[in-house]
Amino acid sequence: MELMFKSEVSMLESQRADLDALCSLQGQLWEIRSGGPHCPKELATLAQWPDEKLRLRHQHGLPQIRAELQRLSEENTSLTNELGRIQQELKVAERTNDVQRKEIDILKKEKYQACLEMEMINSQSQKYKDQLSQLNHRILHLGEEAFVHKAQNEKNQVPVQLLTLKMDRAGHQVKEQVSGQCRVGI
Repeated sequence: MELMFKSEVSMLESQRADLDALCSLQGQLWEIRSGGPHCPKELATLAQWPDEKLRLRHQHGLPQIRAELQRLSEENTSLTNELGRIQQELKVAERTNDVQRKEIDILKKEKYQACLEMEMINSQSQKYKDQLSQLNHRILHLGEEAFVHKAQNEKNQVPVQLLTLKMDRAGHQVKEQVSGQCRVGI
């Protein structure tokens, strides 16, 4: 829009310059026709031509000027259409760029969140590894203690069996003595 405005302003300035030049030429033509002091002889002769001859001479060049004007008008229309098309493409590209920028921002946030979650998972994983290591150490220690207790149990089992046998024998002997005394007392 601004480009079109500048183009129109430029065209109007050009037309004004042409108008100023035409006014200047009219002034010079008047001076020539009146045979002013600054008038060269060739121009004075040309000034003697009747207005009709000048008009015919200008009319002869008029179709060429009109054709050039038509060509320039068509070219201007074509360029205006192309400018409109390019502006539409630019708007579409800007919208696409905005959408992609928003998607990139979302992806950056998601990546940041994923990195935070990964750090948290890694931290928890290390914590669990440490706990597992402690548990394995504890299991190993308890296994060693169980082995020691089992060995002591096995070592103590023989004396316990012997003591149990001795107690069983002593219990039988006591029963026999008690039964024998009971028989004697009868």
